[in-house]
Amino acid sequence: MPELSDSLQKVIAPAISKEIANNQDVMIDALYPIMGGMISKYVTQSIKELMEQINRKIENGLSTERFKRKLKAKFTGVSETELLMEESSDAVISALFVIHKDTGLLISSASMAKREIDDPQMVASMASAIKDFINDWINKHQENKEEIQILSYGNATLYIESAGSVYVIAFLDSEPDYELRSEINRFFASIVKQYALYFQNFDGDDSAPEVSEISQKMQDYLLLQTDFDRSSTSVQKHNPAKLIFLALGVLLLGYGGYIANEWYKIRILETQIKQKTAQEITLNAHDNTIELNGYVDTLKHIPEVIDLIGEKTGKPVINHLILSTKGQEYLFAKQQKNIQDDEQKLTLLQKQFSETTKPVLESIAELQKKIVLLEAKETEIHHILHIKDEIASKLFTAMKNNPFYNRQEQALDFAKLHLFSVQQVDYNPKEINAVKKTFEHYLSVLLPYRAYLKKIIIEGHSDSSGTAANNMVLTQKRADVVKTYLLKQPFVQKAHIENLLESVGSASKEIILVNDQEDHNASRRIMIRFELDPDMVYETMQKVFNIQQKDDIINRNGSKEKL
Repeated sequence: MPELSDSLQKVIAPAISKEIANNQDVMIDALYPIMGGMISKYVTQSIKELMEQINRKIENGLSTERFKRKLKAKFTGVSETELLMEESSDAVISALFVIHKDTGLLISSASMAKREIDDPQMVASMASAIKDFINDWINKHQENKEEIQILSYGNATLYIESAGSVYVIAFLDSEPDYELRSEINRFFASIVKQYALYFQNFDGDDSAPEVSEISQKMQDYLLLQTDFDRSSTSVQKHNPAKLIFLALGVLLLGYGGYIANEWYKIRILETQIKQKTAQEITLNAHDNTIELNGYVDTLKHIPEVIDLIGEKTGKPVINHLILSTKGQEYLFAKQQKNIQDDEQKLTLLQKQFSETTKPVLESIAELQKKIVLLEAKETEIHHILHIKDEIASKLFTAMKNNPFYNRQEQALDFAKLHLFSVQQVDYNPKEINAVKKTFEHYLSVLLPYRAYLKKIIIEGHSDSSGTAANNMVLTQKRADVVKTYLLKQPFVQKAHIENLLESVGSASKEIILVNDQEDHNASRRIMIRFELDPDMVYETMQKVFNIQQKDDIINRNGSKEKL
């Protein structure tokens, strides 16, 4: 059996806990009639509440009730304290309401015959609204989160007790003492116990038989009140609606006091801010925030103000503070000072950078010079290697329209002139002038390249008639005659090319054929050509390479010295 008990406990206990967590109102409806009698939150407070009620009546020094009480005590011999005790314990219930908690709808109501309420549904709605309003305010602004149970105005009181899905409102002619509250709670517990299921499923239908049953039970309970005739004759009839409106007025007055208190706290906080920062700042309190307006002399005051407000109120801050004219001038001067400091730092950095990069820049400049020199040398070498092509290109450009220029040979060929007669060495005076002019033009192109010229050859040619030996002698003489003629020309003497001119006889090695037939007149001719000096080209290139090699040696020596 112990094992079975332990096993069932492990299953049942979690199930009950889960059911209580998921259906709190249902569990309260079921447990309220039992727990209400065991745990009463009014036991320890009943005497204290009774004494507070008596003190309030004594403190009401201008009340006519006090003077009536004193006169009654004089004539009857009963002490004023005993009369106060009697007044505090003779509260009478004039009406009872049962209201659905979630919807605020009136389920059932009952009232004394002489105190019948004209519109119970309206009164129930107004009472529910006041209750909810007060409880919401308490939850927001008070550390003690207990729901309100008693609303009083003068001799009229509303007593509210809730359980599960409903709550009951009792209308009394004075505040109920502990005994009466306990009696109301016991009656309420019996109602909740009997009709718990109906309350949980209430849908607003007031025609259900349960409504009439509950109303009848509450009506019977009201009639059972002891000493009703005495209480009903001594207390004037109260209008519940008026009571609620008066209670609402008191509530609004209390709320106004709360607003005034909040305003006073804000003004105190403004004073504290001024004492701490010497700044005139206006605070506007909203529901959950504090708005800042005004001017500050320095931006550092803003976090100080925000921290102080957070410390005092715990609310977030909406900052609308503006920097004052004085503060703007100070900030501008500070910015100018920062700019000047930054400029000085920049100048110092530039100087340091210049000193650091100066050797690098000098090295770069030297390297650039070397690159320029190498490029110049490269251009010069390219020029030397292609000197012949360059001369040929310039000769063609200058003499392409000259009938005596042979582009293929880059030479002058005077085949179209009749310079010599058969077996004669003397030139024709009428034709030699064309040779002179053409050679002058040819020489003007060659002279810029004189350093690379080995010789300018004047070749004598003959036709194929006669023996080869005689033709060789004949052509040599013809070349000599033309050379002698050219050496006498002023442009040749001015150019000082005597040592370059060379005459050569070629006999009939290069006769001219026209349609496979020799043109004898054309074959007896003079040709002038140039020849480059390969040794001079080589020496020039060697000079360029030697200079480069010399520069490399100097650089290497300089590097060694630096190392």
